[in-house]
Order: sequence, then C-alpha cells, then structure tokens
Amino acid sequence: MKLQWVPGHEGIEENEKADTEAKRAAEGPHKNRRNEHYRLIRGIPDSKSATKQTLKAKVQKEHKKEFRKSPRYDKAVKYNNKAPSPNFRKMSAKLTRWQASALIQLRTGHMPLQAYLHRFKLSDTPECLTCGDEPEMVTHYLMHCRTHERQ
Repeated sequence: MKLQWVPGHEGIEENEKADTEAKRAAEGPHKNRRNEHYRLIRGIPDSKSATKQTLKAKVQKEHKKEFRKSPRYDKAVKYNNKAPSPNFRKMSAKLTRWQASALIQLRTGHMPLQAYLHRFKLSDTPECLTCGDEPEMVTHYLMHCRTHERQ
C-alpha cells in the first residue's frame, strides 16, 4: 500500500465545495452562535457527574430548608446542631436498623425508660426500678445507675 500526500483543499473540486459549504453553514443562523469574544452562548454542556452533583446539592439544600420548618428541628438541634447530619447517616449505615433506632431514641430522649413511659401514663413511677435513686432518664441509665455500672 502506497500513501501519497495530497495538499489540503488545493485544486480538488470536491474539497473546495465542502470547504465553501462549511464556511456558509458557520456564517448562517444557528442556536449556539459564537459571540464577538468567541465564546459559545450556551456554554459547554455539563457532564453527567456534574449534573448529578448539582441536583444532589439542590435536593439536600431543599431537605434542610424543609426540615428546619418541622416541629422536630428544635429538638434535633439540641443534640446535633448540623441536623440532618450526613455523618450520622454514614455512621448509622454500618449499624443494624434496631441499633440505629436505639441510638436515635437515646439521643432524643425517647427511649422507653421509666421517666419517658411515666409521661404517657404507661408506668406508675418515673423512678428507676432497679436502683430507685432517681428518675430513670437517659443520663441516669447510661451514666449514674448502679445496676449498669459494669456495662
């Protein structure tokens, strides 16, 4: 096979016609015409990844905005001022559903301990049934109850 160099558009009738048509098309009206600074009017299209990232950021921003309106926001902020927290979601992904639920109940004070149950008349007394020293709340249960010292 022999290769032969041919000068660009010089003297070849079909190339001259193609060049003329290309120039005419470039000068004609079209949607993404270049302005005087040779920038595309619409710009370069975004990649799929960039589009997904933009959409995800928009959804997260909207979620935070809606969450701030909810009645749970004031309570959640007491325990985590960045609620809803992406760090908690990452950490809880490694836990079972039961473990994540128990952790959330402990953090929000909604664990079915005596003081909480007593508020809803589901228990006769708010006092800790094992030690009787004080109301059985999360702090007492985790930090002060003599029954759970070893754990």
